[in-house]
Amino acid sequence: MEQPSLLELVQQREQYIKAYDSLIIDSVKQINMKHHDLLTQDLGVSLGKSIAKDAAGEIVRHYFDTSDYYITVDQMYHRIIHFDYNNDPDVLKTNEGIRKDLYNVNDSEVRSETLQELKNFNKENQSKLFTINREKDSLDKKGKDQYRQSKKMNDGNIQDELTGREGEAKTVVRNEKEIQVSDLHVDHIQSREAASYNERYVSEQGIDRLRQFYNSDDNFQMLHASANTSKGDIRVYDEKGQDITYRATSEQLTDAIVQQWEKDTAAGDKKAILYDKGYLDESGNVKESVRKELEGNIRHSQNKESMVQLKNTKYGQVATDAAKTTAKSIPKMLAGQLIYYAMPPVIYEVKQMVSEKQMTLDRFMQKLKAATGRISAYVIKNLRSMFDNIKDNVIKKFLKSFFDILISLVKATVQRIMKMVKSVVMSLVTCVKTLRDKTASKAQKADAITKILSATFTTIIIEVIMEYAEKQFGLPNWLMEPLQLILTIVATNVVMLILQKADLFHVKHGLLVQNIRNMFEQERSNLNAAALQLTEQFKTNTEQKIQVIQSEIEEIKLRLTTLDLYNEDVLPELERLNRMYKLNIDFYQEWRKFSMRVL
Repeated sequence: MEQPSLLELVQQREQYIKAYDSLIIDSVKQINMKHHDLLTQDLGVSLGKSIAKDAAGEIVRHYFDTSDYYITVDQMYHRIIHFDYNNDPDVLKTNEGIRKDLYNVNDSEVRSETLQELKNFNKENQSKLFTINREKDSLDKKGKDQYRQSKKMNDGNIQDELTGREGEAKTVVRNEKEIQVSDLHVDHIQSREAASYNERYVSEQGIDRLRQFYNSDDNFQMLHASANTSKGDIRVYDEKGQDITYRATSEQLTDAIVQQWEKDTAAGDKKAILYDKGYLDESGNVKESVRKELEGNIRHSQNKESMVQLKNTKYGQVATDAAKTTAKSIPKMLAGQLIYYAMPPVIYEVKQMVSEKQMTLDRFMQKLKAATGRISAYVIKNLRSMFDNIKDNVIKKFLKSFFDILISLVKATVQRIMKMVKSVVMSLVTCVKTLRDKTASKAQKADAITKILSATFTTIIIEVIMEYAEKQFGLPNWLMEPLQLILTIVATNVVMLILQKADLFHVKHGLLVQNIRNMFEQERSNLNAAALQLTEQFKTNTEQKIQVIQSEIEEIKLRLTTLDLYNEDVLPELERLNRMYKLNIDFYQEWRKFSMRVL
């Protein structure tokens, strides 16, 4: 090893000072750039990033049925990439977390395992509402007679409720008596023969109430005899050929009836009669006015049936089944929290170990032990947050399942209203969670609740618009799903951005100040860490050299004090001093010059 010099130590110190100055300058530059970014946020870029992140998370959640994890793929990606023990923002408590909660209220009816199980469960528990023959059913005859009487006008005539035309009466002899018989029939709007109920959720009293409803004014309409007989007991089937009449929409039932009226028959006189009575146009298609009236009657009947259903539902049984569904989802909730809190530090530690170039087995084991300790400590520190999140998610899942069961029992407008109620209730749960947050100020809570409710009503409006668009344009379900997904994400993010910009509760200013403070704290921490590392490196490099130089100086001093100037050569010691202090003196040359002068 080459002997060090004092000049080298001075030069190393100068290099250390320059490196320290460079650290300070770099830190100031970082502060300036981050400060500029905080004060000049591009709202357009911010909106684009939020939409992109939400779209990525929702595509995975929606199409891969990951709702029960309550963690989206974009949240996990962001957390893994940006995780640091000293800078650990919890995205579950931010505006992003609010949006994710709102999205998570509704699952795909096609891809959700829970909704598919519920659909199959409802099908298994469907029972026929009417088991006795129509001729023996007093409710049927009594209900029709009362309805016919209620529809008679002052002149005794009756109108067809779909065409608005008056019926024609003729005299017939029955039981040796002449009676007037109308060509209009009292028709069940929803087929009596196809009527069913969910035996698991409808009370005994509810079954009687449903039978009364099916033979009441709310489920009757006046039709021409030919329209009624050709309609028959309508059934609706899905793409697999399974009977779904019990849960068919008013549009599906209308389509099935229209197909029957427009279908050609062997006799060939049915369509001619329906045309003559105002049901069909010249092309043999059902008139739009007739179709609209029919669909409106079916929707009205389904709404009334739904109200009877809700009044006579066994809510205790609904709650029990919702609890069972929730219990099945708890392992996924637990897995989601473990992934959220354990995976980022694990990946962080792996990256740190991999980045170290000179890694021995012993050092790896030491690092691994230390990393395991840090990961364990971090997870333990966040156990309370994990269990709080699981508890909140259990409540959300229970309410979600509870409403999903109720929604599956009702039809038409009532079903849409129930979906809206579900969204509002779920958002209120999120509001309660926000109010319980002890780390947030009153202004922050008010701001968060405003955003929650505003975004909730935005999602409801989007759903209403999409249902209207589906009816108007007849768009297929495979197109409606992604279109609604995209519109909901865009609209929700726009609303959140508008509220953020409006800053109704002056939260943005406070957050900006806090972010700036956090930025300075972070940069100071980074500077201190880098300066400490630089200082330690300087001390390590110089202390050993100083010890060598001090030892050599002591040797020279000892040698000079014991040197016999008359018999021993002092030049070797002078050369050591020359080299140590970098004097650049040629002692041999100087000695010759001195000798020449003396001689």
